[in-house]
Amino acid sequence: MQTKSIDNFLYYIFKYKNKKIFVCKTGIGKTFASFKTQKFIDDFSVDFIINCGACGGLDNKFKINDILIIDKVIDWDINPEFIAEDYRVIKTDKKLSNFALKQNNKVKCCSLATGDNFVCDKKTKDKILHELDCHCCDMEGMAIAKVCKYNDKKLLLVKAVSDGGESMDEFENNFANTCYCLANFVFTIIKNIEMQDIK
Repeated sequence: MQTKSIDNFLYYIFKYKNKKIFVCKTGIGKTFASFKTQKFIDDFSVDFIINCGACGGLDNKFKINDILIIDKVIDWDINPEFIAEDYRVIKTDKKLSNFALKQNNKVKCCSLATGDNFVCDKKTKDKILHELDCHCCDMEGMAIAKVCKYNDKKLLLVKAVSDGGESMDEFENNFANTCYCLANFVFTIIKNIEMQDIK
């Protein structure tokens, strides 16, 4: 492993067999996520991007540490009356998603809602779940998806459930172990994926 600093942004660079892997942290929220993703794309010529992180599981069928592959991401905190659907809703790369789903038969697929507010109350949780038909939520996914879309970069969104969308304490208590489970799954993807799997 080596590290590289560009304009005060730190990247970790790994090699695994014939693959070169760049890792960076986006920070919390849509602004940090979009800025860092664009910077990452500008600094490195990558074939595709994997965004991984914790999420709130809004559906009771999800348990803590469940791994979710995101097929569609929506801005939940933008008023749909004023913003067109093609700006608020983005579908992720189907081929990448299907490949990831084949790596573990316990992994689930669902839609993701992104907003700059932490979802920690039942009223907001139920609104996102029932009105938008999104089964999990985060604070970065949609921003990253938009940047990848406009840069014509393939994106795989992988999330792990850290909480039920009703408690900040639950998120904080589970976060470290959730990240560990997520990292193991993402490494499985990196280990097994080849270029023919995404073209």
